Amino acid sequence: MERVRSNTAVLILIALLSILIFQACGDSEIGLRDEGVRPNDDGEITVVLRNFAFEPDTLVFEVGQTVEFTLSSSDSLHSFTVRDLGINWVVKGKDEPITESFVFSRPGKFKLICAIPGHQASRMVGTVEVMPKGGSVQ
Repeated sequence: MERVRSNTAVLILIALLSILIFQACGDSEIGLRDEGVRPNDDGEITVVLRNFAFEPDTLVFEVGQTVEFTLSSSDSLHSFTVRDLGINWVVKGKDEPITESFVFSRPGKFKLICAIPGHQASRMVGTVEVMPKGGSVQ
């Protein structure tokens, strides 16, 4: 009888752990990230900044590509900052979108953050991937 209780407890524990792991991998605030969004055929991309995320959070470009960004905030002051590329654009708040252009000159994976104090620590981060022409990110 004691062995049956022990086996039952182990099965319950395995089931609970499986549920927790499955939920952590789901498409939630802390779940899976985007595969990567590219600009449209005109070289334009729209990014929404909100507490505390970029939508989309993974952006993919190509070396030499000129991209026109439209950035908007769904709530308050945010920045679109990629320090390694010298990008630091500020969106003042809701209903105040900005448009900026950028030419990507070197390949790599770069960290996108909101540089407003506390936002990066609150997981307002993303990725900018710049691929060589006809290649993949190193």
